[in-house]
Amino acid sequence: MRRIFITASTVAILSSSCEKKQIDFGESLVSSATKLILIDTLTPLLSTVVIDSFQTAASNIALFGRTKDVYAGEVTADAYFQFGLPTVNSITANMIPSDAIFDSLVLKVHLSANYYGDTAVQQTYTLHALTEQPQFEYANQLYNTSYTPYEPSPVSTVTRILRPNASDSLLFRFDVSKGTDLFNHVKNYTDQVVTEDAFMSYLKGFKLGVSDNDHSGIYASDGLDSTLSLELHYHHTIPDHEAKVISFPIGRNAYQYNRIINNKTGTLFESTQNAGHGVSVVVSNETYPFGISQSGIGYLLKINFPTIRELLKIHPDIVIIDASLKIEPVFDSYEKSKFILPANFFLVTTDATNSIGSPLQTGDDYLLFNLNADYMDKFQTNYSVNITNYIQVLLKLSNAADQGLFIMQNSTGFSTNLNRAVIASSLNKNHQVKLTINALVVH
Repeated sequence: MRRIFITASTVAILSSSCEKKQIDFGESLVSSATKLILIDTLTPLLSTVVIDSFQTAASNIALFGRTKDVYAGEVTADAYFQFGLPTVNSITANMIPSDAIFDSLVLKVHLSANYYGDTAVQQTYTLHALTEQPQFEYANQLYNTSYTPYEPSPVSTVTRILRPNASDSLLFRFDVSKGTDLFNHVKNYTDQVVTEDAFMSYLKGFKLGVSDNDHSGIYASDGLDSTLSLELHYHHTIPDHEAKVISFPIGRNAYQYNRIINNKTGTLFESTQNAGHGVSVVVSNETYPFGISQSGIGYLLKINFPTIRELLKIHPDIVIIDASLKIEPVFDSYEKSKFILPANFFLVTTDATNSIGSPLQTGDDYLLFNLNADYMDKFQTNYSVNITNYIQVLLKLSNAADQGLFIMQNSTGFSTNLNRAVIASSLNKNHQVKLTINALVVH
């Protein structure tokens, strides 16, 4: 399987036939030799570039859960991570008094507001102990398809409804025997806790996920240095009762990764299931008249303007004054409480090779595709952006039909945000993607 990197080029040529449409325009005379025309019949082409494998290591975000999405498929996320010693040499001999008594070993997971799916349904969250430490794969990276062996039975489970927007958290409690074992190593300052390498060989790490039968939502813990911790609680009574805790932070950060598997059966993207060739390009059709932007699971929405140079047939010296692009989400593809729409998108250049290029800018700022949301009257919801400069340059290129833009949540490529937008193509009866151009023709 070929690995796809954020800056790497892949060979996947987008080939499709585009119906040439008659260019109709209204006009108003600016002078006796100049016409101002409005053009809104150049139909952009939407496609979805499906990435088979992408990097997820060292993101500092744990993604876990499962959801069924009628548009994207069934998505499962598991987070793999390890813990290190609190600080170098912070655990020392005689650190814990001889009369100290073990209380508990717990793992705390604080949630962020990043979620995907139905948060109103409970799931059973599982914590499995790894039997091996995560290791780099191709090019010293870990990917959404990477796998690290783990014990079949979970060390702890929690069944409940999560509230990601209410600063909620998960608390996993370990079996007393496992907690006592770690406590005795610390108390007796054994070889397992003298160095961080030795500690990670003893406690190889964990996989955080959900049970096989759950599929309500996927959640995130963002900023693992402060939101994910392993805590050893104990107390001593001499001279007085005093509760103590030792907190083990995330270790080997470069090896922390998220395994994200997408079952595409029954979707527009079913043909790409287990394709094994890195990249697939899927063009919308009459049955599935849409494309998806969701780089968190490997869907890159691409937009082309294959008939842009038809403008030169109006006049070879046509001058673009203004160009605005509007796209609309499919009516039933989003809700305010689940499958929420991204607030904005970056526009990133690409070409026939589907490599990820540079984000469009306006001055020193990125050019953003901003959401105009109306969750009550969904027919009014759209994303809009002014792309005058891009269209002016595109019109001058002989290979303009091969050029395009990715609509992405991250300016540099893949995102750890799982929000997605299902965008209607020109084949959709209720919603349209539209490029509107104002231009001058000098006679």
